[in-house]
Amino acid sequence: MGANASAYEEDDETITVMKGVRLTENVINRMRGASASANTQSPPTIPENNPFGVFLLCDVASEEGLCRTVTQEQELQKGREQHMSLTELEVHQGVEQEKVQAQMQVEERFAEENLKQSILADRAAAQDHRLRAHLYAHQLEQRIRELKKQDALYREQVAKLEWRGKRFYSAITESYQKASREVSAKFRQNQINPVCADLQREILKCYRENTGHTLSCSKIASLYLQCVTEARQSKTRPGD
Repeated sequence: MGANASAYEEDDETITVMKGVRLTENVINRMRGASASANTQSPPTIPENNPFGVFLLCDVASEEGLCRTVTQEQELQKGREQHMSLTELEVHQGVEQEKVQAQMQVEERFAEENLKQSILADRAAAQDHRLRAHLYAHQLEQRIRELKKQDALYREQVAKLEWRGKRFYSAITESYQKASREVSAKFRQNQINPVCADLQREILKCYRENTGHTLSCSKIASLYLQCVTEARQSKTRPGD
């Protein structure tokens, strides 16, 4: 065949492509047989601008059956090309679908990882909150124990101060009563005005006005005792 024809094997059958038309070996042989039985005139050439050469081949074959065969071959070729196009489209769609599925799987894994990280972070925060609450509760218990100890110590100190105050009050009262008795006896013996009468009246008045709180009269009582002591000393001096 000429330079514009090529041949290859497909499914144990030799296929010849002429001007873009796929022709089987059987069709080629029939075309050759028809050409040999025709007149001795030269075969027509196939122009370059005819993409398939179907009508020219029909003119060369000059047989209606051969023309139908060529047309069928063309239709078969067209069907094969459509089938290949559909196959390629299906393959392309399958590849695109696989890409979409792969992308969805990546996004799902990413979402799952984010969810896991969020759950772990929430668990860590909850654990930290529990530990802090336990620590604060322990510190509060310690503070309460310390306050109880301080309160007990304060109460003990207050009790000691009250006891000392009572002792001091008892001593002052006893001293006053003793001094008062001594002074009264001396007054009765000498029939004179009592010594330190002003202080005596003031201290008696203070005791009456501050019943149960005689500690406030301790200053007057001290002045009274001092006055009585000085009076005694003045009487015991020679020449008095």
